[in-house]
Amino acid sequence: MSRSQSETSPTDRKLSQFIRYRTRISRTGTFFEDNDYIAKFLGIQPITAKQSVNKLSRLGYLNKVKDKDGRRHLTYTGKPYIEEIENMSNYDKLVLKRERDDYKRNAVYYQSELQSSELRIKKLERDISDLTMKLNKAEMRVFYLEQFLYEQGYTKEQIERIAEEQCQKIQGKQIESSTKSPVLKIPKTEEIPSAIKKPTLTIDEIMEQLGRTVQ
Repeated sequence: MSRSQSETSPTDRKLSQFIRYRTRISRTGTFFEDNDYIAKFLGIQPITAKQSVNKLSRLGYLNKVKDKDGRRHLTYTGKPYIEEIENMSNYDKLVLKRERDDYKRNAVYYQSELQSSELRIKKLERDISDLTMKLNKAEMRVFYLEQFLYEQGYTKEQIERIAEEQCQKIQGKQIESSTKSPVLKIPKTEEIPSAIKKPTLTIDEIMEQLGRTVQ
């Protein structure tokens, strides 16, 4: 058994052969792919690729340096080793073909995801449009209701107090024992100038008149 066989595993020798082949065909003369790429190429785990790279560097089969951006570059030192892969060129072509097929599958998947996302976006846009329309209608109803109450002689402060009380009832902060239509609360007589005193109106009566006003 040669020294390279005794100090290296088949995985180590495959990796060394792979780096040597790739640096020969590389324009930069170095190999800069990460451990995940090596692992995928050789069919091993990334941690195994990392351990093998460190081992080959320590034994003098690979040089390992980093560029200014912190990216690792590997080069083959020229130290002899026993090749594990009979025809690296054909092996590389098979791996590259597998990568191409993976990219194609990923492209189909991401295209499908994109189309689904676009449909969800369109639905959200429709929902937002519907909500905006409902909000505009609600704001218009509030405006007409306020104008109607002003015409009935209520002040801005009275209207705000009435609205706050109604909100509290809707939110359950006040429990109404009566099942009758809620009565629009009017301030005490002495609080309202005689010129604008009005009879008590129920919410139903107000909404009925509001409907006629809007029409």
